[in-house]
Amino acid sequence: MLEPYEGKLSRTVLREEGGSNTTNLLDY
Repeated sequence: MLEPYEGKLSRTVLREEGGSNTTNLLDY
């Protein structure tokens, strides 16, 4: 289970690599 900060960091990295599509998936 990720801590809030770690989850936020991972989301930022995935956003940079995968673009908005990855961000949309993580938001759900």
